[in-house]
Amino acid sequence: MRFTPAAKALALPASAAPAKKPSVFTPGASVGVISTGQAACGGVRPADQAIAVGDAPIGVLQVINVCVDVFSKPGVLQPGYPKSLTTFFGLPPGTPTSDPRALYDWINHRYVVVMIQFDRFQNTTSSYWIAVSTGDNATGGYCFYNLGVQSVAPAGPGAFPLPDYPRLGQDRQAFYLASNVFNTPTTYKWEEWLVLPKAQMYACQGFGFPFFFNPTFNGHPTDTTQPVNVFNPGDDPSSEFLITSKNFFEPDPKNGLIVWSIHSPLSSPTAANVTAGTANNYSTPPLASQPGGANTIDGFDNRISGMSFFNAGSIYASVNTNGGSGAPAFLLYQVQPFVDASGNITSARMLDEIFVGNANSWWFATQQPDTAGNVTTVFNFSGSSNFASLAYMSRRASQTPGTIPDLGFILVGGQAFYGQFSWGDYTAVAPGGIASGGGPGIFPVMFFAGMWAQGDGTWGTAWGKNGFTDISQP
Repeated sequence: MRFTPAAKALALPASAAPAKKPSVFTPGASVGVISTGQAACGGVRPADQAIAVGDAPIGVLQVINVCVDVFSKPGVLQPGYPKSLTTFFGLPPGTPTSDPRALYDWINHRYVVVMIQFDRFQNTTSSYWIAVSTGDNATGGYCFYNLGVQSVAPAGPGAFPLPDYPRLGQDRQAFYLASNVFNTPTTYKWEEWLVLPKAQMYACQGFGFPFFFNPTFNGHPTDTTQPVNVFNPGDDPSSEFLITSKNFFEPDPKNGLIVWSIHSPLSSPTAANVTAGTANNYSTPPLASQPGGANTIDGFDNRISGMSFFNAGSIYASVNTNGGSGAPAFLLYQVQPFVDASGNITSARMLDEIFVGNANSWWFATQQPDTAGNVTTVFNFSGSSNFASLAYMSRRASQTPGTIPDLGFILVGGQAFYGQFSWGDYTAVAPGGIASGGGPGIFPVMFFAGMWAQGDGTWGTAWGKNGFTDISQP
């Protein structure tokens, strides 16, 4: 169902009042769509999801935990959708699937979807599934690949390795698939990173591939490292970058992000890492609050959960943190990596770091720059007067570092108490219209998606579109 996006702006706290004037600078959403909810998507929780947007008018691909939707850019759901991920991948009904990610390759004009097929009890093989479109058509043909865990051998019933929380990135040569690997449902082993060749996958051919496993920092296995999505056709960095927070392996408070490079990924790959110091410490956030229940929604996560992006020499990422007022908040980062002549990272500096939070709950943010460096961020918002809602904000590339002009808009306001605790671990945002500039100006529009609390207490999803499409905008 398409709706007229609400014009409810989130109020700035007095301490963050804009220097010029109190008006809202975030461009309002020109499209807002209520998408598939819990009942129509297998009844599972939560709604981990991804969004990828291509060139074609029917070009919005939204993947929601166990189902998939395709919309036209004005918001019309296409015939045959939603469909289950098992149907999409050609798997038997009832096959357990989860944790989808998706992206669009703006160089080759292809859609890519990743998910895991899992056995929660680890008595059988769990694996990765990857779908690659055969053309610039979200509803068209796909080539499908099934890959097992590479770094841990099966050890019998109850001990088949379980890949969890897959992450997806790309550069011009390869896709980068990262996951957290468990020996048992409660025993974390390490991360593995798969480097998958685009050329063979786009040709629907078989392929071999290198992989990395057990990356460590200060003697500890890392977790939930995000390979970046190099989306801008004008970008061609010499190395792929990855970024992660110091999630569970260092005590609170934490400082710094770990930035990795992978060079020569398909022939003689090398990996190196450095630390980028952060102006703010970050720590494990409290649960999110809602009317009728303080700290009752799971925003309890210190990982970089949403996709990370690379644009014009910078990496964009976000983490949740303790906002200091009994509620979760988030930090937005712009990190600049530096490499040597061999393509290995040597240092990284923080170009921008923004704290967003107050007495309300702000959690699971994902930020995406456009080709000019303007940034749209999607996130969840709630508090004593707001049920769990989906919101967004935007800032110009020329915004003073460390600041935002406003706190944006609520796209879809929560309608009821969400009593299921578990919340989707990431929101999603993607550029749309790069090839054509996205509008009358030079800037592409942004599409973003996330969860909200429906009137019956279940989760719903929605997506919207906004962006700086005219140079005359503030």
